[in-house]
Amino acid sequence: MRSELTRQITEKCQIDPIRISNIIHAHEKGMRVIVDNDVVRQLPEGQDIILDISETPNPNGHAPSISRSPIEIILIY
Repeated sequence: MRSELTRQITEKCQIDPIRISNIIHAHEKGMRVIVDNDVVRQLPEGQDIILDISETPNPNGHAPSISRSPIEIILIY
């Protein structure tokens, strides 16, 4: 089951939800935290969030096909 956050992002950005491999938050000190509905619930109401959407390489290291490559979303807040 996909999270409400994933649904909202995919609808707003018109991304196929199957392509999303991770939604993470990168702290200033470099720690990367997987973001789920529990993390989102702890954010203050009206918190501004910037999405950094990037394609990720396939596990075998080869370049992904453009139309179906996995996507990682980094939340900046």
